[in-house]
Amino acid sequence: MHPNSYGHAGAKKVPPVAIVAIVALVCVIAGYFAYGAFNPATSCNSDNSTSTDVCTLSTSTPGGLTAAQLSKLKTDLNDYLTTLIAINGAPDGVTAAVANITKDGDMYKASYDIMQSGSVAQSGSGYVTSDGKRLFLGSPMDLTEKLEKPTPKPAATINVTGRPFRGSETGTVTIVEFSDFQCPYCKVAAANVDTVIKNYGANVKYYLMHFPLSFHASAQKTSEAFECAMLQDQNKAWAMSDLLFEKSTSDGAKLAVADLKQYAADLSLDTAKFNKCLDENQTAAKVAADAEYGASLGVTGTPTFYVNGVEAVGGSAMQSAVEAILKG
Repeated sequence: MHPNSYGHAGAKKVPPVAIVAIVALVCVIAGYFAYGAFNPATSCNSDNSTSTDVCTLSTSTPGGLTAAQLSKLKTDLNDYLTTLIAINGAPDGVTAAVANITKDGDMYKASYDIMQSGSVAQSGSGYVTSDGKRLFLGSPMDLTEKLEKPTPKPAATINVTGRPFRGSETGTVTIVEFSDFQCPYCKVAAANVDTVIKNYGANVKYYLMHFPLSFHASAQKTSEAFECAMLQDQNKAWAMSDLLFEKSTSDGAKLAVADLKQYAADLSLDTAKFNKCLDENQTAAKVAADAEYGASLGVTGTPTFYVNGVEAVGGSAMQSAVEAILKG
């Protein structure tokens, strides 16, 4: 993974601290809070005058904010964090809500919840300088900076004519994923796909398209292997997809050509046909066409999903988008 990328990206860069705010939504990074506090504080420290959700410093405390300033800080933090997660691809309706602000030494501790569909998806905390101008979530951010929410991308029309899919022919929600079998974040997203198929299979159609990244040496051939399996048996091809993600590692160690041929044998495919297909690059053009098509849509990293044509980056974002549509 590029150190500043969200998911696996060739060019798409996102501030790394912003990833933290949506970690529970995208399942990409395991955590990044400098102070490691995930439980909102329930009361103020002894040098504060109240135990309400916004604490008021004693007037004698140097550098402290007034009650009115603290209330405004809470509101400003709500807006700042909500905008931050929107910038980084969170679905519509996902917001940040600061639960409380307490004095902690020379700084303020701000505990917040990431809200999704009316429920808490993630709780976290950060630290704000005594003047209320700097927020620390792993690295400092300037609260005086005006963040602008991104303009939503218009829905894209994805051509899936004649492509195999998982789910139901009559499904009203179409999911298209551009994926890379060597990408560890696609492996994580595969679990979200499985959950969606299991829970909403009668209402969705899932299509897999290939977007092997250039710095993944095994990705191209592994995508070809999936397509070689698809030429023989769709059910076994989807089983091959599951197996490839199960075996996948970021270094591609278990996705060598010899491994791919063994997986075909394990799935009782016709190995002579499969090996010939793989050795002769019979599906290479199909994989390349998928990647070219993805690039024409603006795809730069994996996993990138389109849910009824609306982009959702990351498996959790895809699942949230599907649930938002079906639960209306």
